Amino acid sequence: MHHNHNDGVLGGYFAKTQLSSWVPTGLQRQLAPGHRHIWMHQTQSQPQNQSQFWHAHCRDCLSQLQLRTTSPACTPQNGCLDNIGHHMHSALDAAVEISEAKCCRCAFTVEARLVPPVVSPGMVADLEMARTAAHRHHPMQGARDLNDTVTMLHRLLRNTVRGETRPIRIANAKLSAALRFDPPCTLILAALGFDLVDGEYRPPSVANSGNSAWLQRACDELSIWAGRTQRRLPDSERSPTYALTPAADSLAATLGAAAYDRQQAGGGTPTLAERDNPEWAFACLGVPADAADTLLVWAYARLAEEDASAEPLDGPQAQRRFDALAAIALARRYPLELQTLVSAESARGMVTPEQVRDACRAVLGDKDACLERVAAADLRSVFTVRMAEAVSMEARCILADHLMVIASAKRDAELRAFAVAARESVMELPSGPPAPLSIDTWAQLPVGLSNIGNTCYLNCMLQCLYSLAPIRSAVLRFGDKATWNEQLLVGRRDGGRVLKLEEIRRAVRLVEMLKELFEKLQQRRVDAWEDSVSGRQVAGGHPLAMASVAVKPARELADMLLMQQQQQQQSEPDGRRVAGQQQQQDVDECMAQCVGLLVHALPPVDTKAEAEGEGDKADESNAETSWIHKLLAGHLETTTTRRAPTQDKPSETTCETFLTLNLNIPPKTLSQTPAADINDCLAALFAPTTIPDPQSNEEITRVSRIADAPPVLCMQVQRVQFNMETMRAFKDNTPLRLRPRLSLTPFASFRGEEGGGVGSKRWELGERVRVMEARLGGLNVMGEEPGARSVVESVEAMRRMAEGVSTWATTQQKQQQQQQQGIIGDLLADLPLPAENIVQSALTIRQQLDAISTTLLHAQSSWTADLLASQRALEEIYDHVPDDQMAYTLHAVFIHSGETPEFGHYWVYLRDCQRGMVRWLKFNDAQVGVVEEEEVLGVVAGVRSDNPYYLVYVRSEDIENMVYMGV
Repeated sequence: MHHNHNDGVLGGYFAKTQLSSWVPTGLQRQLAPGHRHIWMHQTQSQPQNQSQFWHAHCRDCLSQLQLRTTSPACTPQNGCLDNIGHHMHSALDAAVEISEAKCCRCAFTVEARLVPPVVSPGMVADLEMARTAAHRHHPMQGARDLNDTVTMLHRLLRNTVRGETRPIRIANAKLSAALRFDPPCTLILAALGFDLVDGEYRPPSVANSGNSAWLQRACDELSIWAGRTQRRLPDSERSPTYALTPAADSLAATLGAAAYDRQQAGGGTPTLAERDNPEWAFACLGVPADAADTLLVWAYARLAEEDASAEPLDGPQAQRRFDALAAIALARRYPLELQTLVSAESARGMVTPEQVRDACRAVLGDKDACLERVAAADLRSVFTVRMAEAVSMEARCILADHLMVIASAKRDAELRAFAVAARESVMELPSGPPAPLSIDTWAQLPVGLSNIGNTCYLNCMLQCLYSLAPIRSAVLRFGDKATWNEQLLVGRRDGGRVLKLEEIRRAVRLVEMLKELFEKLQQRRVDAWEDSVSGRQVAGGHPLAMASVAVKPARELADMLLMQQQQQQQSEPDGRRVAGQQQQQDVDECMAQCVGLLVHALPPVDTKAEAEGEGDKADESNAETSWIHKLLAGHLETTTTRRAPTQDKPSETTCETFLTLNLNIPPKTLSQTPAADINDCLAALFAPTTIPDPQSNEEITRVSRIADAPPVLCMQVQRVQFNMETMRAFKDNTPLRLRPRLSLTPFASFRGEEGGGVGSKRWELGERVRVMEARLGGLNVMGEEPGARSVVESVEAMRRMAEGVSTWATTQQKQQQQQQQGIIGDLLADLPLPAENIVQSALTIRQQLDAISTTLLHAQSSWTADLLASQRALEEIYDHVPDDQMAYTLHAVFIHSGETPEFGHYWVYLRDCQRGMVRWLKFNDAQVGVVEEEEVLGVVAGVRSDNPYYLVYVRSEDIENMVYMGV
């Protein structure tokens, strides 16, 4: 431990934390870094008279903790004289093995002793490794062998303690099977005092009391070790003799800390397991993490009283305690007791870290500014500029309060006096607004969003929603009690059911938080522009006033959009389903969650019709006539045809609503370019698909078309795929070629007949490209064996081989005619065929292969030319997008960077329009910048794992009015 005698802690904290991490230097060398003791009792041999003497062993390192208590003025049963609990001042020192702790309010004293184990942790590890290594493929058998060895060692030592003096013969078959007498076991026997003499182990003597106590402690260690090894065995193989009991309760009882007030979980106050647990804060106050609020207040007051004589009331130690108190209060959402104490401490000049960050943001423009490095003169100059820019008396008073917070954090009395004087002189300053600034929103970039913890794709979606003028203007109208259901009127439906009041309240709360965020994005942009102008106008402006511009989304907003409400499988005893939450995984789910909540927040359409029994009509109007659906939702018609061997059944047509089109990247062939085209993805989505139905012996053909498309078209590229062989998800990193404009006309009919012939032509060319790619792919199919070649390559290789054989055989025939002797002559004599026959066969094969190769090469050349011509024709159609209602312009490109779908980073490109000018902006959390269109449409930075995965297109005729990011 690193506590000195001045650190007073509650008895419960002393028992739970300090004694579990106290490791003297002599023992520390044998243990892993950061080892924490887990104190255990052997169930059938717990110590008696625990009020005066207590001991237990660590389950992992087998060390023994011994406590001896003295309490002439009080007992653990009647508690401390303070009626709250012992406030222990410990002298636990890592350099010593015996320490003392005493309560500052009574005479309760604890003498603690940590005794190293007889069997060292190294011996334990060696024996466990020797037993488990022998059964690497059968861990359970290794655990059984280890258990046999440890329990046998315990029995032998227990018999010795009871006075058994009979030696142990190595030749004993039963003992040999259990102990093995291998080096790890013999070392432990030697440590336990067994001497090897003439092939037998002689037990140690228990004649003197000192040796008897030592042997009893070693016996307890082996019992604890045996209980630990049995945890690896099935329940049926465990012996109750070695059952272990946690010693935490008896330790707390020994220290008089068993009945301290604990925090009650449940209700409206979340437990610390549900939020970030500020362990450092509890350690600072010396209380357990489950201490009640009243106990926290008592501990804070006790520490303040003890430190009052050592340092000023606002000294470093006092500030550290207050930071701990504020952190715990924040984690517990400011209950009344803690809120009262925090307010009282703030009134006397203490400041929380949150207050300091807010003050730095308001005065310096940087919430993470290092105040130690900022001089008081610089703070006064920046503060003066901020005061001149403030437009109201209230804003100036708040600014002066922020400066007082900074002065308190810096412990600068002169700066605090300056802030107080500025606060008092606010009434003398003019209250009118400064001269209006002409804000150039084209020169001033939009504001970014801070990442508050794995919210990069949420930030992308929020920026996209803000960039769409209809959504932004509707959200900013929250408060008029007409656009949204602020009166919480019941009547709107979701499918066939009426929304509950809790669902409506939650949806309206979302719109309220969106309005707050959108207003901050607007106001922060104005403030940033004013800051930049002031920075240029004021000579020598402080650089901290020109910090990066970003807004932090509310945590509640993030939780609401990232957590999807679901009906879990478990039920309450009365049969009711329990609502649960599941985190969203991509922007498509997040967008659907947001749109659903926005629709729920709309006023009911026709409550009168519902009251009169026209529920279906009200349901239909609720579902299809909201301005959100008209903006984002389209409809698909799907025709299903069943073809039977005997007769075809009539086609069936269904219609469904979509918010997002899910696009698959077509499979690549060898003739394709490395990048797929967005038009190819759309064509694959609307291409007919035929699947067999084994039950009815029919072929089912489905084909879809766009019945009507929304003004804002959202499409998701299915990057996440599933490998059926490995049964794992993977990310498809195929590059995707995006089009700045595209037409949906070819997909508004089942076969592309619409569009004045252009749609039909595009459909035919697409079919032609697919046929040519399939043919060329067939020629280029590779074999499965290593080094296999395609069909064309194989035929050409065989032709060259036949030509070589023919040439070689002709040469050898001439040499034979010249009657050459030696190796060549012997080889010719051994050939099964005469040389002239080989020549004739090779020539025949070569001629046949020449004809095959010529045909294949001609076909390959013809198909390649046809493919290129079709692709060029398709490219011309892709580039020529008619100006009609089916023409769309690219507005947003969401990028995922990462090799796997589980990990990575997200950012978004957004199109910005103003006065006929167009630019592309990159929103990467808090960073916002202008990029070229080539970066958006091309492969991002040449990195294969940076891929577009979510696209937003806006109807071309509406984009000038719909996409505008000005203030």
